[in-house]
Amino acid sequence: MLIHGFLKVSETPEKKERSNARLLFCINKLFPILPCTLHCPVNYRFPFMADSTHRKRSDINNPLSEFRNNRIRMNEKIMNLDHLGIKRFFNLDTNTYRDGALPSETKELLALTASAVLRCNDCIDYHLEQCAKSGFSKDEIIDALNVALVVGGSIVIPHLRHAVATLEILEEDGTLTESNSKSTSR
Repeated sequence: MLIHGFLKVSETPEKKERSNARLLFCINKLFPILPCTLHCPVNYRFPFMADSTHRKRSDINNPLSEFRNNRIRMNEKIMNLDHLGIKRFFNLDTNTYRDGALPSETKELLALTASAVLRCNDCIDYHLEQCAKSGFSKDEIIDALNVALVVGGSIVIPHLRHAVATLEILEEDGTLTESNSKSTSR
């Protein structure tokens, strides 16, 4: 029996185990797992993220607050590594989200969709917050997450659940309101 033309699976358990290991190796080489490097846990695009004094009462036992605080702490540690390649990557990331042919707000919505398809909950949290602060309504954000679901398939559903939980937190802390709407300015 051939599996994608790569390996012939043998009858003995020992050979089958070795064949399975080689198959996994080949699959990982062909389809590497993409690291969620763009937004988790480091990014210095928004200076307000470095100020932890804006904590609200609802931040206690709040998973989004824990994410924010961990991100700030890890950003500092990573920047203290003082590695040129890492700094260059973060500069590239920073410049990607500046206004260009597309406004930065639209880029955040695109990044939210990509984050859901790539199944990165930290990235989803980050971009949900940025989308809310950019003025997108809950309906607009949900519509973008629907695109992610269609593109990514059913494997995105657990991350959609995570996104909905984060949206609830953003509504509770006042970051996301029903009156947010970018559609009137487009």
